[in-house]
Amino acid sequence: MIVPELPAEIAELKRQVGRFIEAEVYPIEQRVVERNAIDAAELEELRAKARAAGFSMLNMPVDLGGRDLSMLAQGRSRRSPARRRTGSASRSSTGAPASSSSC
Repeated sequence: MIVPELPAEIAELKRQVGRFIEAEVYPIEQRVVERNAIDAAELEELRAKARAAGFSMLNMPVDLGGRDLSMLAQGRSRRSPARRRTGSASRSSTGAPASSSSC
């Protein structure tokens, strides 16, 4: 099966999403695991950051504040399903940190 190369715009969006997840989402995810609770204010702040970074309304027309991406482009812009685990599950059987997926 031949998989076409991502258009440059979608490849860049995918990199941006990956950086955002690493810098913003994973630290909050770790705190949720440690507290065993979700801080509503922290979650709303994360949502606001995601919106400000342009990661919401991806399918909406540009004139309405979206990116006008097709369903295929939206799917291809997301991180791969394999993702970093938090807490004790983030360590391999040798005790070394598990590797995170790449964008």
